[in-house]
Amino acid sequence: MPGTQGVDQQRARELLGDPAFRAALDQLFDHVTVGRPVRDAAGAIVDFDLVLVNAPSHDAVGRTASEMEGHRVTELFPGWMASEVGRAFCRVVESGEPFVDHWTAYADTIDDGTPIDGYWSIGCAPFGDGYLAVSRDVSAVVREELARREEQRELERTRAAVELLQRSALPLELPVVDGLALAARHVPAGDDGQPLGGDWYDAFALGGGRVALVIGDVAGHGIDAAAHMVQLRTMVRTLAIEHEDPAAVLARANAVAARVGDRDIHTTCGCAVLDVAARTLRWASAGHLPMVRVGAEATLLAAPTGLPLGVDPDARYDAHEVALDPGDRIVAFTDGLVEARGEELGRSLERLRGRLADAGPVGAAATVDALVAMRHAELDDLAVLCAELIGAQVP
Repeated sequence: MPGTQGVDQQRARELLGDPAFRAALDQLFDHVTVGRPVRDAAGAIVDFDLVLVNAPSHDAVGRTASEMEGHRVTELFPGWMASEVGRAFCRVVESGEPFVDHWTAYADTIDDGTPIDGYWSIGCAPFGDGYLAVSRDVSAVVREELARREEQRELERTRAAVELLQRSALPLELPVVDGLALAARHVPAGDDGQPLGGDWYDAFALGGGRVALVIGDVAGHGIDAAAHMVQLRTMVRTLAIEHEDPAAVLARANAVAARVGDRDIHTTCGCAVLDVAARTLRWASAGHLPMVRVGAEATLLAAPTGLPLGVDPDARYDAHEVALDPGDRIVAFTDGLVEARGEELGRSLERLRGRLADAGPVGAAATVDALVAMRHAELDDLAVLCAELIGAQVP
């Protein structure tokens, strides 16, 4: 690139007549052109004569240096003088100030109808009464960068949509039921570009001191998993209000999911009804991780589970029931709490049970806080739901 002071007319003529100057330019990888202004009667620049085009130069349609040198610019590129880059070259000649742009866009249609569309890195400086320009076609690099930016914007749009769907799948507030304390938390995947998943929890009153507790995990990530999560959450809630029996709820939800859902998207779900007055928990599981009952000791409610929702429309689910004591806590969670690289699931569940047992009789909110703090799989979502039968004093 020439110096910012440009080259005066005498020196420019000398250089253009020097074979060594031409030979040096022909050795460059970049395209080099020297243009001399064509002015109208009023002195305005209306075109440029290409008095030098170095050997490596070629345009977007394959014309070589010998096919371009000696022509006027507008003979080759009809729209060039009206383009931003054409106006910039005119300013260089008139003002004596150089022009540099690493991403110059140019689009045109040559005389035979062939379109030209691309990006060039351009430096232009005064050279005699015209200009000397050095350019390089960077279309591939720029388009790759623009595609990367668009992909990033699309990821951000998708993530925002998934976050909105996730929020719509979670209850705005937990029910208030005499004799029961509820706490829950949903923690999305880390802020490291990981896609958001389909974990959710739900809790709602059924009347008569009974509360439905639901925990679920849609396999996969992104907008499809989130949309599936919202549909299932709504369906399970509606069915639980109508049928109440957890096994019947899951059977009906599974039949619908298998009939109208995507068979490639599997969902595990735990559904329970906690009767505060009777102090009982009745639950069923569609392939979900066992809940933990925490009282005098911590116990995994590891009864047999059915298939995940949507796998087999005829799958059956069994309900199980356990009596509770005052102060007992029921903890439901998704796999983001127990997944640890290189550790078997059974060992992870036992580690969780041991920590809950060692924590002692803390309340529902403190239990959820402690579980969130101990999570391992920060690359996966986490949902935790804890229900505590209020009746025993917490030291």
